[in-house]
Amino acid sequence: MVGKSRLLSDGLRGDFLRGAQCIPEHLSMPVPCSWWQWGLEHGDIDDSYAGLLRDLQKTLMKVPELSEFRDLGLMIALAFMDDDVEDPSVKFGWVDSPYPLQEYVLGAKMGLGARHDLKSLARLTEKRPKDPF
Repeated sequence: MVGKSRLLSDGLRGDFLRGAQCIPEHLSMPVPCSWWQWGLEHGDIDDSYAGLLRDLQKTLMKVPELSEFRDLGLMIALAFMDDDVEDPSVKFGWVDSPYPLQEYVLGAKMGLGARHDLKSLARLTEKRPKDPF
């Protein structure tokens, strides 16, 4: 019986990983980028965007491969990963992206390292009320 439950949990974990993959894919798209760009320009973050980011962060924390996204700055940096990419076939921000989760982590780290303004945006986001609703 233990072997059977282990297989089930491995199968559920695989499904969860596939589901979690869509979070960095979608956070790398133009709409979240517009949220953070507005925040950079105005020095403020909408409560609903901060709340959504925290909710997604809770899901990502359940995936060991994505535990580095406890840093909201990395999650925000995802939105800027495609800024300098001209060829749409190599962009991160699209559904069913061919990139593995680790590529999103690496790309976000590189982006956050290059964009110190995103770190200050993450601090603003962390200061927003925990549950705006």
